[in-house]
Amino acid sequence: MFMNFKLICLLFALAMFSVVSTGCSTEADNGQTDGSDASDSDADTDGDGDSDTDSDADTDADTDSDTDTDSDSDTDADTDTDTDTDSDTDTDTDTDTDTDSDTDSDTDSDADTGEDTGACTDSENCGDDTEPEFIVDTDVDECVDFPWTVETKPINLLVLLDRSKSMDKYPEDDEEKYADVVQQAIDSIVQQHTASEIINFALNVFPSPEQCTAEYGDLPAAQHDSITDCQPASEFVDAETDYLPPIVPFAETISMDTYALISDALDTVGACGGTPMAKSLEWAKVYLESLDLEDDTYIILATDGAPGCNFDLTLPCESMAVGLDAVAPEMCLDDEATAKAVYELGAAGFPTFVIGVGETVASFADTMNAIAYWGTHDAEEEPDYLNIPDPPDSGNWYYPAADASTLNTALEEITNSAISCVYDVDWESIPERFGDNQLIVKSCAQTRIFGLPPGEDAEKVELTWMKDCATENPDADDPRLQFGWTWAELEGEDWAAIKERGDDVSGCVGVKLCNNACAQLQTHDGVKEWDGVSASFGCQPLVVVE
Repeated sequence: MFMNFKLICLLFALAMFSVVSTGCSTEADNGQTDGSDASDSDADTDGDGDSDTDSDADTDADTDSDTDTDSDSDTDADTDTDTDTDSDTDTDTDTDTDTDSDTDSDTDSDADTGEDTGACTDSENCGDDTEPEFIVDTDVDECVDFPWTVETKPINLLVLLDRSKSMDKYPEDDEEKYADVVQQAIDSIVQQHTASEIINFALNVFPSPEQCTAEYGDLPAAQHDSITDCQPASEFVDAETDYLPPIVPFAETISMDTYALISDALDTVGACGGTPMAKSLEWAKVYLESLDLEDDTYIILATDGAPGCNFDLTLPCESMAVGLDAVAPEMCLDDEATAKAVYELGAAGFPTFVIGVGETVASFADTMNAIAYWGTHDAEEEPDYLNIPDPPDSGNWYYPAADASTLNTALEEITNSAISCVYDVDWESIPERFGDNQLIVKSCAQTRIFGLPPGEDAEKVELTWMKDCATENPDADDPRLQFGWTWAELEGEDWAAIKERGDDVSGCVGVKLCNNACAQLQTHDGVKEWDGVSASFGCQPLVVVE
């Protein structure tokens, strides 16, 4: 009988493509073994992780959904006489096809009682597929939820526009002049952001139109003089000399009146003269420093050519005009002085974005990149202005705009990058009580944030609080992960620590929207997905805990 049994075991082992050295107990679980204790011939392969070390029979009360008839409770009538060191009498002959991953780790006398929890506990095999946990306030209908409109923090944006005579040129295969293309693009971006009260615009041009008028610009070259052709913005000379105000100054409050003024100015300013860029940037620094500006302030410099009009340069020199030799100092390329002027403007707290309009400006890409780089970067000591790092993947530090479409895109990218997505919370403006005289709990952990799509009947989009914005995923199947926010001052602090702050709100005064949520407030192809952001206080937000 013993020989017959060994023969049966051998045949069974061959059928299962697995030979066990002692006994014949081999469970088939999804084609894998669980790595049980090598000293136990009971090689459970149902994934329950048993490490049986004694001699009694397995009575695992697994709760997984086996597809065999024994429900993975190893109580089958084992008939082998194991010769391994633990003398198990377990002769499992079941052919389980378990697909679970039991988390049993039996330490009892081989009486397994592990339960399948459905959770991955294997740090090597779980990967990044673990679903995040959400905390939802189930008492949201019971708490006092005081609505509040988030105050958008506006910015100031000075548009410094090149109106040199070359702007009267027509792009290839285009019926509109560069000046017309720029006018339409600036008109559009000013209208959008003024209407939404996000940007307070001002406008100035160079050469200054007071002397270098459009009529003067149409005169034959023989009737021009270099001084008039090279008048900087606002006829600026230096900080000690009086200068004219910009064509359209910053308004005390953002309104469509500013848009009307800028639109009219662009209609009438015309083209004239050369490109006194360095002196015009010097004017911008002096002008902006003279103002009491509370909001962040930026400059957009839009030009179709390289800087010139520096009477202090000497011949021979590199020309600032394609195809023309420099026959006078003002025709020399004024690259270093212009890069220095924009660097000092940025160091004073006024970053500058540079747009290169048209196709010929690419001939001076090195100069344009140097100006653009120092417009948004600083240095510990005075730099070598023409020695800059390689441009990013786009190939340039400046924004090339060869036509109307790329110019509009450049203006959108610049204004979007300048607009902040951190919103201040004025806790003192939130009342102590609301509704039926109910107390409003003011707490970092009881603030909810919503996106406001356009339209009176549009449903608000609740944003999810996240420990940090790396959790936000615009492509996630779960919409709760697509739009996130956090406290700007407390980013990286976990939810338990936020709750422990209680009613101490001194550390949470800035609501920071994560990138995808912020993008809904930006203009893309002339459209914004959200008009604004609102908040409510007194109820816990939707929270994701990684």
